[in-house]
Amino acid sequence: MNLSPAGATAYLPERWGTVQLQFTNLEEEPRELLAVTFMAKDRTLQFGRKAWVPARTRLTLDHPIRFPPAEEGAKGYDILTLLLDARQKDEAILRGGLGELQLGGRLRLAEEPATAILNLRENLWDESTLYELPVDFPYELVVAAKSSEMIGRSMAQLNDSILPATPEAYDSIDQIIVADNRLAHDGPAMTAIRRWLFGGGHLWVMLDRVDPRVLELLLGEEFRCQVVDRVELTTVRIEPTSRKGSGDGSQRDYDQAVGMVRVLTSDVEVAYTVDGWPAAFWKPCGKGKLLMTTLAAEGWMRQGITAEEAGPISPPRTSPGGGPGMGRPGFGRPKSGRPSLGRPGSAAGSLNIPT
Repeated sequence: MNLSPAGATAYLPERWGTVQLQFTNLEEEPRELLAVTFMAKDRTLQFGRKAWVPARTRLTLDHPIRFPPAEEGAKGYDILTLLLDARQKDEAILRGGLGELQLGGRLRLAEEPATAILNLRENLWDESTLYELPVDFPYELVVAAKSSEMIGRSMAQLNDSILPATPEAYDSIDQIIVADNRLAHDGPAMTAIRRWLFGGGHLWVMLDRVDPRVLELLLGEEFRCQVVDRVELTTVRIEPTSRKGSGDGSQRDYDQAVGMVRVLTSDVEVAYTVDGWPAAFWKPCGKGKLLMTTLAAEGWMRQGITAEEAGPISPPRTSPGGGPGMGRPGFGRPKSGRPSLGRPGSAAGSLNIPT
């Protein structure tokens, strides 16, 4: 048996999280096993996970754990896991692959809820990228947005081919950006993220990169968005739908065309348009909020800026208008609980996910 962090790979006190268990059965008969996990300093609260492992098979499962309050100055949680034979009445302890009776590990303690991105990059290596890695625009955009809001640059990347399938895996995450199509083929993960969203999570779906079917599976009959076509723009003018404190929009010219998917939608709050088409719009989902953008990430960014160029992050500052200063899709926390539409400036507007 092996144990590894899962989900955002960082954990919050007094919240749920998951670790990943990998069982290996080299025998000719199936086995029923029980993994029991507890904190190294407190064995009174234990979490179990049963598994039926077919013969000569390797099985990977999520194992939910609720974490206790953190000790002052702690950087992580030390955990121990025992593997038991569930078929025996006394549940005899089994030895691991290296002969150990218990498996230990240290899980990283997070300081605040995480921002996570689903952005598995395909066809990364070809002749055109042999000497230079292409810019990952969704990642750069989100990091730049977080930097502009002075809320830290750290971000978890959910790059596993199979995403966590339990809602507990997302309990330490407050914002998820979807920039690939894995959810369209992962029903259990879609169900878990839907529960997380309607329970108060904030989800950002980049429709220029994501098949609309993902939203159909996520929202069901509440999804009212029809794709008309896809266009390439060399001039992008982003217009806010609310003029209050937002200036007259922002226009930029690009040497390399910026993609946009044009859609017809209803029952949403449109925040920005490009050439009269929705570029960013919001939809409340239970206690959570869903942000959808149709303009490619390059169109929201200042030309040429990367996460490395965004610079170090200073402590939060309070601006007179309370709005963002960098003008990108962002992660501000307006007290009103409504999307903040930014303030005048040379950048392309701002889309803040409230918490």
